[in-house]
Amino acid sequence: MRHLIFLFLGLFFFSCDEKSVTTFSELEGSWNFVGYESGYLDCPIDSVYLNITKGDKEYKVEGRAFVNLFHSTVDIGEGKSFKFGTIGSTKMAGPPELMECETAFFEQLKHISIYKLNGNRLHLTYEAKPEQSSIPPVLIFERK
Repeated sequence: MRHLIFLFLGLFFFSCDEKSVTTFSELEGSWNFVGYESGYLDCPIDSVYLNITKGDKEYKVEGRAFVNLFHSTVDIGEGKSFKFGTIGSTKMAGPPELMECETAFFEQLKHISIYKLNGNRLHLTYEAKPEQSSIPPVLIFERK
């Protein structure tokens, strides 16, 4: 009987761990930005995307914002946690309205702390704090 209990517990813990790995791998790939949940800014989103890849020791993100290319690392953890590292980008100038969209986009990426997969959509969000009240809490991406 003891052996059956240990076998059951071992299978239970192994299956939980396997699901976590699968969930993380589902984040890998190319994602097109489809907008903000609240329709925050009127920005042309057709060229905005990100690619998530697994490196040797961490996940990496690269993509295109409204004007510039960007790159970062991302820490993906248990409980759907998702945190960007320092975000680097090219420094090209663009039309003022696109630069405003890009600044807001990068500001949001810095605050992201949670991800949610819903079919072929990736929702990146954070728990809003009072000082962030003007920034919408959800960015939505769709798998390419």
